[in-house]
Amino acid sequence: MKAGAKYWAALFLVILLFFLSSSPLKSSFSQDSSITAQARCIPQIQDTEKNNPSTLETGAWLRWQHSPVISVTGISGEWDAAGMAAKSCVRNGDLFHLFYQGDSGTGGSGSLLIGKATSIDLVNWTKCEKPLFSVGTPGSWDSYFVGMPSVIMVDSIWYLFYEGNDGNHSNIGLALSTDGLDFRRIKNGIDGTAVVLPIGPPGSWDDNNLGTPTIVRTRPGDPYRFALYYTAQDAATLTVRTGVAFSNDLISWVKEKDNPILDNGEPGEWDGGDVTASDVLIDADGHYTMLYCATGKYWGIGIARSSDGVYWEKHPQNPVLIGSGTGFDAENVQLPLCPVTGRILYSGAGSLYQIGLCSINPDDVIAKNRDLPTYTELNR
Repeated sequence: MKAGAKYWAALFLVILLFFLSSSPLKSSFSQDSSITAQARCIPQIQDTEKNNPSTLETGAWLRWQHSPVISVTGISGEWDAAGMAAKSCVRNGDLFHLFYQGDSGTGGSGSLLIGKATSIDLVNWTKCEKPLFSVGTPGSWDSYFVGMPSVIMVDSIWYLFYEGNDGNHSNIGLALSTDGLDFRRIKNGIDGTAVVLPIGPPGSWDDNNLGTPTIVRTRPGDPYRFALYYTAQDAATLTVRTGVAFSNDLISWVKEKDNPILDNGEPGEWDGGDVTASDVLIDADGHYTMLYCATGKYWGIGIARSSDGVYWEKHPQNPVLIGSGTGFDAENVQLPLCPVTGRILYSGAGSLYQIGLCSINPDDVIAKNRDLPTYTELNR
């Protein structure tokens, strides 16, 4: 079924309302001594000029001219000196909490870790000095790296899903926190570990690596309360695609029988290589919108639609954002997040991955589609 023009135009209004207004169970904590709380944070330089909409370039998808909004220092020895990949942004009260993967550039065990930054406006950020937790003990399932965090708040508990790797395979694990800083791995996952979603059996589409989680609340009345979108790779062809699993308690998960639910494009197309879900939104009418990134000749950003969160239709005008050709995101853009209507955070790279911000030009949307509905709430 071809996408209707009205739906796709309404989709762009998911990120409009910010312009029109001012300005996320039962817990089971381990006592993992390898995880230490790092409450000390360092503010980024405040730049009031960044808040001036006149500094935005023209066009439908607008890059914030002062991006990156969170930068790497490039200083040897810092845990995120060589790259930052935004993966999850949770709004709690007036504060945005961004969870990201940091790269030290050193290679080897512990070179990829999970960090956090906070902001009241998505422009000026306070970055925590140290990672939220370390890799697991030698020989454990996440002893090589931890990364790609996706976070949801339920009953005042922070649930952090992450990709862990032992040097051979990646799986998805879970850590919990009561304050958003001190995270503890659960101990009641698969085989008494923190793993909640493992790779599949030999010969399956996800039998080699499984990670890059995206946690979502489903619609009221759906069979399951939560959906976990993830990226997986098969051992035979090393093809990377997107699947989904469902749960009612955030610990026990059932993989969708029709996985993968978002496949690669044709060879030579912009998404002919890896295809990775990054954020999934549900509007007031129950329609699903996926922001995803893919690579063919380059990493770019696309959007897809679904009526049930399982069967998806890619936007006919994808990609909606590619590398700028100049600046911090000259070559690649990845991992889009929509934490609030009006803004999208993403990871961009020329040489090093850093975190940028973009928006939709409201004049372009309103002038062409004055009768379209607006999105009032996202599934946070």
